[in-house]
Amino acid sequence: VEGEQQRLALRFLEYAAGAEAQSRLLASLALPPANSTVALDNYPLVRTILGQAQNAQVLRNERGLLTIIAMGDLAFGRVLVDGDAPEEVIPELLAELVQQLPELATPTPTPAPIQTITPTTPATPLPEIAPDGTTSPAAEN
Repeated sequence: VEGEQQRLALRFLEYAAGAEAQSRLLASLALPPANSTVALDNYPLVRTILGQAQNAQVLRNERGLLTIIAMGDLAFGRVLVDGDAPEEVIPELLAELVQQLPELATPTPTPAPIQTITPTTPATPLPEIAPDGTTSPAAEN
């Protein structure tokens, strides 16, 4: 993109990312703003989502991803439709996930002992360097 198109594209992006446009998106669609200067005082749910997003991790396309999503859907259904207590549902969900996907369980570290290296021969002292750049053997104690 060059010339006039580049100028127009830059102008569009500056506006779209600006506080005014992001505030409009927030007000009309409840979309979390990309601009951190947008006030979220009247949008506690959006503020919560953005707070959680700061600690979010991207899920890779792993073998267990579909299982996690399916089980999450079941958990939401149990809580939101059936009225089950989240305090019951979540531990059951986590236990089932660990059973189906044991690689998700928190590993218990079992570190191997650190091997220390003991020199078999005494170290040779380095030569001393005089201010004029000449070297002489290190003084013996």
